[in-house]
Amino acid sequence: MKIGLGTIVTKYVYHVFVITLHFTVQFSSMDKSEFQKKLGKQIALLRKERNLSQVDLADLLDKEKQNINRLENGGTNPTSYFLYQLAQKLNVPIASLFEHLMKEPESKKKIK
Repeated sequence: MKIGLGTIVTKYVYHVFVITLHFTVQFSSMDKSEFQKKLGKQIALLRKERNLSQVDLADLLDKEKQNINRLENGGTNPTSYFLYQLAQKLNVPIASLFEHLMKEPESKKKIK
C-alpha cells in the first residue's frame, strides 16, 4: 500500500493536536510565552545533541539563522507543519519536541 505525504502530514498534525490538548489540560497554568520558551529550549537541546549549529539547522530547513534563533528563544509560535519538518530534519518523533513539557516539575510531585 502506498502512503502519500498528505496522509503522513495528517497523522503528524493529529499527533500535534493530541499533544496540544494534553498540555492544555495538564499545564493550563502555563502561558503562551513560557510554553514557547520551553519548546525553544527543547529544540536547541535536540539540535545540539546532533552537533548542528543554528546555521546548519536553518540550512536544512531552508530558513534564515535568525528564524532558528527566534524559535529557540521562544520568540515565535511555529506552525504544526513547521514542527513536522523540524522533527523530520532532526530525525526525531514529533512528540520528542514536547517531551520536556510532559515531565512534572519536582515542586509539583506528590511526596509519599
